[in-house]
Amino acid sequence: DEYVLESAAATERDFSLIDELSSACERCTTLKYEDMIANWDHFTAELTRYIPLEQPALDETFRRSRPREKEDQTSHRRSGAPGGYKDKLKTETIASLNDALAATLERFQYSE
Repeated sequence: DEYVLESAAATERDFSLIDELSSACERCTTLKYEDMIANWDHFTAELTRYIPLEQPALDETFRRSRPREKEDQTSHRRSGAPGGYKDKLKTETIASLNDALAATLERFQYSE
């Protein structure tokens, strides 16, 4: 909890940079991890809008991106399931993050 609260300002800066870069580009798309997991067809439509990828590459990306059935505590990518923070962080920590990152959450269409 302490780590994510301390990292909120850096996260805000990272998302601001993403927003700035995407605004400066006429031919761009911003992809969300959550879409890759929960809305694959939309994700790949956006991904291949400007980058031609062949089906085998998309199939392999799909296969590798699926969340793990069981969390691996020893891995950098523990489970890959969106929203996993809800089981890891205190309710008050999530509320503080939602307040601190409100503009970013709204800009990138994340619901609380």
